Amino acid sequence: MTKKEITELLLAVQAVDNRDVTQVTVEAWYEILGHLTLAEARTALAEFRRRSSKWVTPADIVEGCRDPWVGRERFGGPDAA
Repeated sequence: MTKKEITELLLAVQAVDNRDVTQVTVEAWYEILGHLTLAEARTALAEFRRRSSKWVTPADIVEGCRDPWVGRERFGGPDAA
């Protein structure tokens, strides 16, 4: 994902839990989730929201992408193809 896509994902997160989304938040989430696609992350977020009312973290998104129903996790960092 790009930082713009991370911002889009965080706005979807914010719509449910009202967290503050700052540039620092975008940078932190990008470090952790930049290797995923926006579609993978949004699907993982939706699945997380269906089964939990807890505060979502980047680790929850990564874990959701390991779920075979969501897709596969891809390693290699934010610049991986």
